[in-house]
Amino acid sequence: MPAIPNGISSALGSGQTAILVSTTTVGSDTFYLLNVATEDEGGQLLAKIDQSGNVSFPAGDAGVLSADTAAYTGHDLRSAFKDLKIPEGAVDLDWKSPAGAIILSLAQLNSTLVSEAKACVNTLVTKDVPGTDGGNLACAWAVNEVARRALGRQIGGGLSTANMYLVLKAKHKQLSVGSQMPGNVIISPTKGSNVGHVGIVGPSGQIYSNSSSRAVFYNKYTLNSWQAHYGDLKGLQVLFYQLDPAQFPEGAVGS
Repeated sequence: MPAIPNGISSALGSGQTAILVSTTTVGSDTFYLLNVATEDEGGQLLAKIDQSGNVSFPAGDAGVLSADTAAYTGHDLRSAFKDLKIPEGAVDLDWKSPAGAIILSLAQLNSTLVSEAKACVNTLVTKDVPGTDGGNLACAWAVNEVARRALGRQIGGGLSTANMYLVLKAKHKQLSVGSQMPGNVIISPTKGSNVGHVGIVGPSGQIYSNSSSRAVFYNKYTLNSWQAHYGDLKGLQVLFYQLDPAQFPEGAVGS
């Protein structure tokens, strides 16, 4: 396996380390599939070097196509995806509660999710989860697993924070900063080479999320430190979502 070119390494966000998974050439462009991680977050990036040596990141986060393909005319991203065996993420946005299901109140949903998040601190181990590179890529998986245990089904998006973001935008309610409460989801979506993260808001401003380096679910961040790290330092959005109880009917809890 060739080394990661210096141009890609220098273009990665501050503090991010990368492992080269595979590489392919499509036309005059060379694509590099990378597992990228820091102490707390991780994701996959697809880097591209064109014939002039320019570096870009046309796709990111577990193989989710995050670029407008029209902006890459002449560069067949899907051929690169096929060569590198990256699945283009499919998100199910059509799921509906079964007829007659009992729907939790917002307070019940939030309380149940927070209780499970607390219970999972240092006990939800992610190092052996398939496809997560030993827990490095388990950010979305961990939040989905907490939701599954607490509410009977995942939020959605599988291993992909970008796919989870699509579900959150389509099915749940975005909140203004300052109106968030325990039980909400906080997400900073990946942008370019800058890998983001996702977690669950807890009491007293705590945030529960996966640690890539420790491969365990824990509560390192607070609302303030998340904003400082992901918003101010990394320049990513910091978004809050209230989960829709209709997506988690009470009859599914414990199933």
